[in-house]
Amino acid sequence: MRSSHRALTAQAKTKRRKAVRLLTGDARGEGDKTFSPAQQRIIEALIAAGGQMLFADLLEQSQASASTVQTLEKRGAVEVIVSGQA
Repeated sequence: MRSSHRALTAQAKTKRRKAVRLLTGDARGEGDKTFSPAQQRIIEALIAAGGQMLFADLLEQSQASASTVQTLEKRGAVEVIVSGQA
């Protein structure tokens, strides 16, 4: 049986985390923007959380998929942020 080990580096890799930030003040579907029920759940969860949540937590709480967040990002309603943590 063979085993291999990775060489340890002097610097640990940074853990990257995704978050979602609400961008629009018109996020409740008023005006010319209308949102699907899943998109509305995402927006409501972000509003309840003060405008920003971790990506995975948002998906779990809103019972929505990542593609729903991506659609909202394309429409300019949210921004996906990637941050590094040591």
